[in-house]
Amino acid sequence: MWLQIQKMPVALLLLMFAASLTCSACDNTSREFGQDYVVQKETIASGTFAGMDGHSAEGDVQLFKSASTYYLKFLDDFTIEDGPDLYVYMGKNGNYSPGTLISTLGQNSGSRTYEIPSSISIQQYSEVWIWSRLQDTAYARALLK
Repeated sequence: MWLQIQKMPVALLLLMFAASLTCSACDNTSREFGQDYVVQKETIASGTFAGMDGHSAEGDVQLFKSASTYYLKFLDDFTIEDGPDLYVYMGKNGNYSPGTLISTLGQNSGSRTYEIPSSISIQQYSEVWIWSRLQDTAYARALLK
């Protein structure tokens, strides 16, 4: 094979080399920037947090769907007073639902996104709750519309 390559014109060798680089780049690009990285989201509902039971909270939240997964996105304007053992839940009709745990709250302000577990039938709920497990009380609620 080496003898065959030596007999090829330089221009043809360069063309073959460039084509192999292009194909490698295409392969790498499709792996790096393939469909897994193309996020198309459908906003389902949104709401605004209000503090509850004497606690202060404000900011917007969006419920969206990407592929078959639902997410809650707290926007940049979200803020809530500090509290012990705060968690994010879903609820309806003015009540949080203990079986709908999304996640611990984490930070008390700013944007963050939570994946909603597939075990939660999101269509059954119309509220996002921030609940203190330690105090067994609501800190905030957002009605989704």
